[in-house]
Parts: sequence; structure tokens; C-alpha cells
Amino acid sequence: MTLVHFPRYDGHLAGHVPPIRAAVEAFFAYKDLAPTSRRTYRAALDPLVADVGPDQPLAALTPRRRGHCVRRTVGGAVSGDLERPEGSVLAVRAFVSWCGERWPLLTR
Repeated sequence: MTLVHFPRYDGHLAGHVPPIRAAVEAFFAYKDLAPTSRRTYRAALDPLVADVGPDQPLAALTPRRRGHCVRRTVGGAVSGDLERPEGSVLAVRAFVSWCGERWPLLTR
């Protein structure tokens, strides 16, 4: 896997703003997650990427789309696909917060 460095926000949008898939991969490269947490986060974020589109800009990750994806992912918990439904909410929230530190205007 190639690590991608995205500059921090410093008063303006610095550098290239990645598409959603690249931002998710950068998030996983940055975060030091336990294997079980990584699985939970992946189970929540992969459907989000698929729903919005992997090549879409972060601006496409609207609150409405995030909510729709989380509701659908949590619904999968009924079939036993997800160990902790609340983990899906926490994973999306952590990802959006992490993106907001780098590109704050894009994740509102």
C-alpha cells in the first residue's frame, strides 16, 4: 500500500483535496487501530465510500449521505454482519472529524 500525505489545514485548503477513497485510506494509514477496531471501521467506511462513490470529492460526503449510509450499515447488524452497530456511528464520526481537521470546509 502506498501512503499518501495530505497537508493539514492552515487557514486555506492546502494542497490537493483527495477523493473519498483516498481520504479513507489515508485515515487508516494515519490511525493506529486495533485489529477489531480496524474491522469495525472498515465495515462502516467501505459502504460509505461505495454509496457516495470512491472518486467523488469529500464535498460529496454530505451529512444526509453520511446518515443514510450509517442507517443502512446499522440495519445490517440485525443480520449479524456487524458486531457493534454503534461502532458504525463512531467510525463515521471519527473519519469525518479527522477529515475536518484537514479540510474543514468540505465536511460540514
